[in-house]
Parts: sequence; structure tokens; C-alpha cells
Amino acid sequence: MFGLLFLFGILNAVVQGCSVPRVTQGSGAPIGSDLVLNSGSVLHLICEGDCPVTWVPRLAKHKNYNSKKIRNTKIFLVNKVDVEFTGTYKCVYINKNASNTMASVHVFVRDPGALFVSPNFRRLLSKEGKDLVLPCLLTDPNATDFTLRMDNGTAVPYGMNMTFDPRKGVLIHNVQPGFNADYVCSARIGGVEKVSKIFSLNIIERLRFPPYVFLKQNKYVRLVGERFQISCSTNNPNFDYNITWTNSSRTLLHGNERSTIEGERMAIESILTIPSLQLSDSGNITCTGQNEAGANSSTAQLLVVDKPYIRLWPKLSTKLSHQGLSITVSEGDDVDLGVLIEAYPPLTFHHWKTPTSHNASLPESSFYSDNDRYEAMLFLKRLKYEETGFYTLYLQSRMRNASITFHIKMSNTFFTSAMYGSTVAIVVLALLLIFMIYKYKQLATDYKNVHSERMFIRSDSGISSNCSESYLDMRSTTERVMHSDLDSSSECQEENFWSLDLDDLVRFACQVAQGLEFLSANNTFRYELMQMCWRLDAAERPTFSKISQMLQRMLGDDPMVQRMLGDGIEIQETEYQNVQSEPRDEQPESRDPIKQDEQLQETLCEREEDQPLITPNNYQFC
Repeated sequence: MFGLLFLFGILNAVVQGCSVPRVTQGSGAPIGSDLVLNSGSVLHLICEGDCPVTWVPRLAKHKNYNSKKIRNTKIFLVNKVDVEFTGTYKCVYINKNASNTMASVHVFVRDPGALFVSPNFRRLLSKEGKDLVLPCLLTDPNATDFTLRMDNGTAVPYGMNMTFDPRKGVLIHNVQPGFNADYVCSARIGGVEKVSKIFSLNIIERLRFPPYVFLKQNKYVRLVGERFQISCSTNNPNFDYNITWTNSSRTLLHGNERSTIEGERMAIESILTIPSLQLSDSGNITCTGQNEAGANSSTAQLLVVDKPYIRLWPKLSTKLSHQGLSITVSEGDDVDLGVLIEAYPPLTFHHWKTPTSHNASLPESSFYSDNDRYEAMLFLKRLKYEETGFYTLYLQSRMRNASITFHIKMSNTFFTSAMYGSTVAIVVLALLLIFMIYKYKQLATDYKNVHSERMFIRSDSGISSNCSESYLDMRSTTERVMHSDLDSSSECQEENFWSLDLDDLVRFACQVAQGLEFLSANNTFRYELMQMCWRLDAAERPTFSKISQMLQRMLGDDPMVQRMLGDGIEIQETEYQNVQSEPRDEQPESRDPIKQDEQLQETLCEREEDQPLITPNNYQFC
């Protein structure tokens, strides 16, 4: 194989017009691949070729030992050599076309005091994964046990793969960051170990990831003729990086770069500038950052328009009843008015005008922006009748104005003719219950209710019935009871028969609930008013004055109401009265006080078990 390569080199040199140079000693004797000299000897090398040649020594400073050329011959002459002249000498053609054709010889300069020769700069830098040569050259080819060890005397790191060459030094394959340390070459001559100078290895870790790339925005809108600048930021551990710009519509020049050191990394910013935009510049602009680990990129959209604009779209909940920008609501509803906006140049002013704008406090609102897109919201909570009307959003940029108006109106179908009677019944029942509770609380010991000269006794709660002379039940003054001679037990039974107890009220409520269920199933009744009246927070419930205003406003123009009022419908009321109590005649027959008290207590307990007391509640009636 070597012979073929040598023949190929000769043929190539012949083709170029120059054959392989010939190297001899000063005496004219041919030289093999190696030449061994002792320190202080003369080094005389002659190179002759078909074209002008020169000698290239190991050290650049030794080029001065080249003699003047004589035709196509070059002489390298040193009268007294030392170990520094140890190395490989190359005879090459000066003509570049024949630069690959050369001859060489390696010179060993033996010195008992120095077995190795090394360059002065011995701090070696390499990148992870590369091969690295430690140039510890032997000065004597007869040395043995050539090896490498740590400067502290320990063995090299595990996994270090090395090749030893007395002419070049130690070749370390696939260096790793874990090899960073100080090393020395060692060998034996005449049974004595000799070591080289110290080599320090600094292996740079290979990058695992490409640089990140960041654009401040993902969309840009500009007008024709405007100047456009876009900035791309990236970073890298070293200077080995590259940033490029591309555009989907045309090729772009490189941006202006500036870098700063931040910690152990470099922060790089590249700024691309287009002096005057055209419509054809619209498209995607991509910034790409690349290092040895790969590439990353980030893309932004550029939209070039020929004129400014403000575009508006209403954003309303699907639960709202509306036709276009006209919205129908019920009193107490929450309404969110939203507007989606696209505008360029950017908006500089936005404002909501409402039917109550003259008041000090305005409804809660929000305004968001993202590049050329915006969203404006107005939140109307528990809408009142006086808050209906027109709501207008005004917008302004430095080149355009725009507005959008919503019309909010209150629904007049809260009550219908078909449900008028049921609604009136509910209101009357509520007022009746309030009236009864109020009357019971107004009872005092000095008064009792009379009915046909019969006495009916009720306990302090106003609910459970018991035989007592403290109070009388409230009865109509027009009613009469025929059996006035009934005993005390009959009086208690009759009192239970005529009294309005808890069971009656529950039955009334059940009938009302069934009626409301029927009306709701037929979509003839809405619960807004009742929901307002039964809110947990008493401060949020409407007052009687407010309810009256709502009913008058909702029912004032109802034809059914007008007909009922025109027909003179009246609600008949039963007359009740309270009279001051008079002492009752004592029963003539004598009774045992103790026994009488026990019987009375027993009767009271039985009655109270059948009709338990109720305590006043803390709910506010509508």
C-alpha cells in the first residue's frame, strides 16, 4: 500500500512538472527517514528538486538556517546543534501547484541531560471529542517505556485512549472534559526514568443545545413607506455562532449585531432594518441562530397595509336576548358589553359613554391589547330601569376615529295578563301573613278578642291553642256561635276548629307553590321579583316602596289591569276589633287548686305537642 501511495505521489509531481525532492547530507550521502546526531554536531541538509524548493523546520525561528537558493537546491546548515533542533524537517516546493509534493527527514539530537524536547507553550486547549497531541518528542530513539502519567504521579484518567510516537509525542484520542489536568511524558534511557516538562490540558465541553432565539413580537403591522426595525435576541457560551435573517418574499441582508458578556455566556442582539416598506414585504420574517450543536429559529408575521384602519366587532353572551346591537334585559340582570378591535396605527384613546355618565361612579370596565388587537369590556351589574339606554364606546388613533353603540332596553313582559290574577293572589297572601304576624305581636294582656261572646284562648306564640284566660282569639264581630253553654273542653275544641294554625299556612303555601310550578311550566311566570325578595343578604332585597314602583311601572299599562279596575273589583274584608277585657265571673263550684293546676298543665303539654311553637324568623317579606 505504501508503495502505491509513493508511486502516486511521484506521478502527481510529474504531472505538475516537479518530481519528489531529493534529500542528502552535506557529504552527499543519502539520508533515510531518520538522522541521529549528538549535541554539538553539525547539521547539514541538502534538498534538490525540479522546481525551486525550501526547508521547513519544526520551529519557525530555525528558518534562518536556510541558505540562499542555488537554482533548484536549498541547503539547511547548523554548525552546532542542541536538543532544540530535534524534530522533522520538510523539503517542499515553493510553487503552490506542487505544494503537496515533498520529502522529509526526522532528526534526533541526543543529549544525556534531556530525553524530551517540548515547545515553550504547553497549555493545550481543545474541544470535547477531538484528538489532541502532546508534543513531547524523544531526543534518543533508543529510549524505552515511553508513556504518559499525571504530574502528581497517578495514572491517567480511566478511558483515556493514547498512541505514542517518539517523533511526534503522545496522541490522545477523543478528549473529554474529565481529562483536564497536568500531565508529563516519561521514558527510560539506560534504565533511568526521565520526564518531560508539564503539559496542562483544558478541554472545552461540547455544546449540547443550539442557541435559543427570541423575537419580541410574533406579528407586526406597518403602513407602506414606514421604516421597520425588528430585533432578534440569542446567546451562546462562546463566539462560535452565526445569526441570519430570511424573509418569505425576498432575501434580506444581515442585521447589525452587538454582544455583551453576561456571566459565563454571551448575549447577542441582531437588529434588522428595512428603510421603506412595500406591500411586497408582507410575509414571514425568520431569525435563525446557529452553533456547533445545531440551529434554532423564531418567526414573526409582517403585514404591510396601504391605509390606516379601526375595525370593530361586538362580543355579547349567547344568553342575552338581542337583535344586532339592541339588547333586551330584565331588571336586576347582569350584562357584559364587549367589543373586539383591530387597529393600526395603535389606539391612543378609548372611552365609554353611558346613560349615567354624568354620575361620579361609572360601571366597571377593562381594556386589553395585543399588537394590533384589542378587547374592551363594560360590566353592568344588577341593571336598573334608569340605567337603560345607549352605551357607546369611542376609539381614537393618531389617524382614525371610530365608535360603536349598544341599545339596552328593559323587557315589558315581566308580567302578563294570563298570570295577573296569580300574581295578585301571591301579593295578597304575603300581605295577609305579614298582617297576621304583626297583629299577634301587638296583643297585650289588657285586651282580648271577642267573637259572639265566646272566648278562645291562644298561647303567647300566637300558634298553639290552649285553654287560658290570658288572651282571646281574633274573630269577626259579625259572626255568631250558637252553642254558648259548652263546657271548657268544648270551647277548646271549637277554638281549634276556628283558629288559623301552622297547618293552614303550610297548605296555603303548598297551593301557591303548585300554582307557580304550573305557571313556570307554561312560560307565563318569571321569578326575578321573588329572587330579589329572597336574597340572602337583607340589604340587597328591595323595599316595599321599590316593589310598589316596580309593580306600578310593569302593570300600569296592562289592559287586564285596566279592565279589572274598571269593573270595580273589590276585595271584601272582614271587620275585626279588639275590646278591653272585663273580669269574668268565677265558677261557683269549688275545685282543688292543686288538681286543677295539674290538669291545666297536662292539657297545655298535649296541645303544644300537637301544634309546636314557632319562633319569629329573620326573613324580610316582600
